[in-house]
Amino acid sequence: FGSSHFCSGRVSRSALSPAILGDPPQMPPSASVSSAALAALACLCASAVARASDRAGQELVDAALQRGDECGSGAEGGEQCALAALQLRGRQESKGVAQRAGAPAVDFGNSSCDATAVGGMMRDRVPACVAACPRLCAAATPLLALVNAGGAMDMACEREADLSCAMRGRNAEACGPMLAELAAAWPGMPKTAESLAAACGPLRAGGGSLLGVEASTARALMARASAGDGAAGRRMLDLSVSHKEADPNCADAREGQTCVPPADEQVHSRAYIYCSAKKRLSSGATDCYAQKGALSRCVGGGFGLTHDYCDDPFCRNGGADAGEGLYCHDGDVARCANHDDPPSVYEACDDEKVTTRRHCEVTIKRECRGRHPHPFCARTGVQDKKCDGEALLDRARGGGLEDGREGRA
Repeated sequence: FGSSHFCSGRVSRSALSPAILGDPPQMPPSASVSSAALAALACLCASAVARASDRAGQELVDAALQRGDECGSGAEGGEQCALAALQLRGRQESKGVAQRAGAPAVDFGNSSCDATAVGGMMRDRVPACVAACPRLCAAATPLLALVNAGGAMDMACEREADLSCAMRGRNAEACGPMLAELAAAWPGMPKTAESLAAACGPLRAGGGSLLGVEASTARALMARASAGDGAAGRRMLDLSVSHKEADPNCADAREGQTCVPPADEQVHSRAYIYCSAKKRLSSGATDCYAQKGALSRCVGGGFGLTHDYCDDPFCRNGGADAGEGLYCHDGDVARCANHDDPPSVYEACDDEKVTTRRHCEVTIKRECRGRHPHPFCARTGVQDKKCDGEALLDRARGGGLEDGREGRA
């Protein structure tokens, strides 16, 4: 991996699975990694790989993945270099798709999106988002590492300004695909900048510093490394197996998640494996029933390394118990067009924000209520209220309420 002394020689034949892209390969019980390697998530190898030219980068990826000789002398740094290689391969593939589709190129200069392979992949997928919120790239890797590991909220609050940027105004639309993927992996994620601020309030009020990036990430990875196969297979940034294995399903497969053909008694695929350099990285298939619920299917149509994924079986596994129509599902009003297809969001029950004439911003939480065929988004009450200094000073002088909306708030 070029000139960086962190990325020369050989290490174990293990690699970290891609960070931004759905479920990673499952880790076998025999897999192990040193704490020093786990703590090296932010090592310079990612930067060196992400900044390579397309031609040189492809050569580096091929060298790392096809020969199985990974970067770094000793364990420290090796896993991160392999992670960067996997991510760079997916990034280059995504870039090629975008260029073939005629997507305009965006020049981000020396933004933080160029500092890591994860950031580069975000830049290629949601260019308008990272153009508006370039510092979000630097927060992506540690935040994804902590999802479902007990520290995601700490990290989100530590990078609150960066994450809030993606949730505000027009940015929310541009960043929608990225936020949707993060929310799918982290069901408790605040969906608006206001709800994020409200959730982070108690942490700020409690005093003390939030979890550090490197220490938190190392803790999360260590916890997952010691988890059983079932848990490891459903979490991001887990270690892959110590070597790649030949698999006929990967012989002609693209880089990333690949649906396994259905068994003889099955009509639809219900599992996927992770293919890299025409070989299988995962020790086994990820079962869609275990990941999404009974009758979930592995389908295509995803993006980047998650081009194949497990769909939502809500409409076909009894969730839509009254047939076609509208239902409450995952907090929103969802529509089941038929028994076979996954649900679509008919109305998102996002929080509402009201600005009063006294310069106060009131955030009102909403959720889906009711049953088929007429569910609806309903207000549940005021979640947060913020006023600027002028309004607070006026209140201190005894000023009354200026309008009815504020009084109700």
